Amino acid sequence: MHDYLIFIQNNNIFFCIWAAFFYPLSLFWILGCYIKLICTKKKCYGVPVISVGNIELGGTGKTPLTIKIGKFVETFLPHIFVVSYAKNTTSADEPILISRELKKAEVIYGKNRRALFSSVIKKNPDLIIIDDGFQYFDIQNKLDIILINPETPVNFIIPAGRMRFPFNFIKYADAIVINESCQKKASNEKIIKGLKESGKPVFTAKYAPSHFVDLKNEKVSLTIVENKKILAVCAIARPEGFINSVLNLSPQRVWAALYPDHFAYNEKDILELREIFFKLNLDMMATTEKDIVKLKKLKIDFPVYALSIKMEIEPGEDFKNWLFEKIDYLR
Repeated sequence: MHDYLIFIQNNNIFFCIWAAFFYPLSLFWILGCYIKLICTKKKCYGVPVISVGNIELGGTGKTPLTIKIGKFVETFLPHIFVVSYAKNTTSADEPILISRELKKAEVIYGKNRRALFSSVIKKNPDLIIIDDGFQYFDIQNKLDIILINPETPVNFIIPAGRMRFPFNFIKYADAIVINESCQKKASNEKIIKGLKESGKPVFTAKYAPSHFVDLKNEKVSLTIVENKKILAVCAIARPEGFINSVLNLSPQRVWAALYPDHFAYNEKDILELREIFFKLNLDMMATTEKDIVKLKKLKIDFPVYALSIKMEIEPGEDFKNWLFEKIDYLR
C-alpha cells in the first residue's frame, strides 16, 4: 500500500491535450532529425567510442548501463574516459554516481559534451564512453547501444511527446537493450517483436535491489525496510520502478514524494519532507542512488537510505563477447 504526498508528474489527460496541440510542431522536429542525419559529415577520431543512448527523453537506464560497460572494459583498457552531461555542479548526480562506481575511469562532465569529447581526444585515451551520445552522428568510429522502453508512445515526437527521434532510427544503432519488466507485458509484444526483427542484436536489462546505502555511504541490508513505514522520495524520469522496488521489500506502508527528473533539492524541500516524516511518525526515508548524491549536500536529521540497484545484461556472455569484438574492430 502506498500514498502520494507530493506528486509533480504529468497526468494522462494533460498529456493528451499537450500531444494534440504540439503534434504539428513535432513534424518540424522530425524533419530536423533527418536533415541532421543526412547533412552531418562523418569523421574517424582514431579511438573507440561507445555511446550509451536512447531515442526518447530519459528514464531508460543509461547510467546503470554506462557503469556496467565501464566495469567490463576497465579490466583490460587502462586509459578510459566517460563523458557525461550536467547542467551544473548541483545537478551532477549521474556523473558523480558513475565516477563512484568506476574506479579506473576518468569521468568528465559539463553542459557541452561535444566540447568535452574534443578535449578528451587530445589526451590519447584507449576508449571513450559517452553517456547519451546517439545524436552525435559525425563520430564514425562509434558503437551505438540504445535502450528502449516499449511503453513509451513511439508516435509522439518532441514537443508532442517523449521521443527524441523517430522510432525507425533504431536502424542506425548497433545494439538494442530492453528492460525485462517491459517484455513481460502483453501490450508491448508488437513493439518488442519489431525490435527483435530489426536485425540488430537485442539484449535484456534485468534490475534487482542489492542493498541500501546511508548518508555516510555505509551498506545496509534490504531487510531494514521490512514492516517499516517508509517515505519514498525520488526525482527521476520514471519513478514507478523505484516505488515498486520499495514495495516489494515488504514495508508496512509507503508514502511517495515524487519530483521532476533531475530536481535540485534545497533546504526548503528538506524541511517539507522532514515535517511529513515526523507528522506521520515514519521509520525511514528511501531514495535512489542518484538522489542521495544531491541530498548528501543538505542538512538532514532523519534516517535516509538509497536503494542500490544491480543491473545485469542477458545473455551476459553474449553481450560481453559482442562488445569486446566490436571494440577490437574499432581499434
